[in-house]
Amino acid sequence: MNMNGFKWYLALLFAATLALGGCKSDSTGGSDGAVGGDLSAADSDGDGTPDVTDNCPLVPNANQADQDGDGVGDACDVDIDGDGTDNPFDPCPQDPDDLCDPADDPRDTDEDGVPDSTDNCPTVANPGQEDTNTDGVGDACTLADGEDEYACGLGVDDPFKPLVNGPDNVVVANGTIGGLCLACAVQNPDNAVDQILTNSTSLILTANVGGSVTLNIEDSFTYPAPNRLGIALSGSGGSLVSLALLEDVTIRTRLNGVVQETFSGTEVLTLDLLGLLGDAAAAFTLADTTLAFNAVDIQYGGLLNVVGELNVIGACASTTAL
Repeated sequence: MNMNGFKWYLALLFAATLALGGCKSDSTGGSDGAVGGDLSAADSDGDGTPDVTDNCPLVPNANQADQDGDGVGDACDVDIDGDGTDNPFDPCPQDPDDLCDPADDPRDTDEDGVPDSTDNCPTVANPGQEDTNTDGVGDACTLADGEDEYACGLGVDDPFKPLVNGPDNVVVANGTIGGLCLACAVQNPDNAVDQILTNSTSLILTANVGGSVTLNIEDSFTYPAPNRLGIALSGSGGSLVSLALLEDVTIRTRLNGVVQETFSGTEVLTLDLLGLLGDAAAAFTLADTTLAFNAVDIQYGGLLNVVGELNVIGACASTTAL
């Protein structure tokens, strides 16, 4: 082959190589971003939106909804409404003003498919809602004696009654946050004074620097002195309260708005580990009162960097002086 022919051969070979390089085999890449494909078209979650423009590249969300406009799709945003409270702790995770209708944001704590608002055992999974004795408390979380939903766990023959909102008296509960306590919350305060003592109010300390959260319970009945105030508590996830956790709890009694007595720490508070429930998942914090009261404050925190969760299941006291 002469020199001109050889040059012509090289030109043809080079052109063929370029042509082959522009082809793409079905087995070596495509729009799903597999090896050999066009990376700009990769779609890791397969929702039809390329990773480079997907606001949730690892979670399928074809509609790309982003309520708070922060660039993170609702499907993978830990704070969907952008109000500074993460979804698990937000009573209205899709409403930044927390003015939602419960029907719009139904909570299902035990994830059994039944919303808390209608679940007869909101913290224990029971999709069938069985209630053999028709007492309004599901079989899955029936109290220790199986019958008395007002059991206080302070002794069968003791004259203790729960501070509950019912036909005989009016009880109001609300939460307050004090000091520097960011994203702290008092969730479901009414659960501490309802007639089902398996519900609880959660006192949550998140980003706390000497702040505190407090559950305030106001009763229309005045409890005489001397008395014994028992408050059923559990820790995070329903765990048993420890003495260390008790150090961060302060209990105050009030009469017509005026503080009567303050109990805090293990010096004055004791734990009755027999608890409220048969499995002792809850324990009673006991305080011996010497002055009459018609309101109780349960405060969690107040110390530097205390972070955690305290659940208040209910409060009990004697309706007669002891």
